Amino acid sequence: MDDMTQDLKAILPQSKTLVIGGEVITLRPFRFDQIPEILPRMAALMTLIENGSAAVMMAAPALLHDLHELFALATGKPVEWVQDLDAASGIELTVALAELNEGFFQVVLASLPRLVAVAERLARLVPTGQTSRPT
Repeated sequence: MDDMTQDLKAILPQSKTLVIGGEVITLRPFRFDQIPEILPRMAALMTLIENGSAAVMMAAPALLHDLHELFALATGKPVEWVQDLDAASGIELTVALAELNEGFFQVVLASLPRLVAVAERLARLVPTGQTSRPT
């Protein structure tokens, strides 16, 4: 492994192992192919980051459920496992995910306006009611 690769791995962690809810969990940065699953749940995460956990806990149940689904996706555990975490474990998981995926979230958030514009252009090209791709 060359020095540059080692430096990048030190700066951009590839995984983080924690004991959460009594289980050893290895978290990895989100991948590009997970974007369709992550984007709909980002509002919950942004509310958490901007306003703190109390805001999410008092928010609409759907927002809290989205956050649980995002954490389940990150841990590979069922949503029920995430919901059963005690407060300290939930906060530890939140911090670890935010730190590990900071670069991912920055790229996705910075790209959202462009992604939305492309999606809107594509939506105008697809006739209303068409649900399958042309052959």
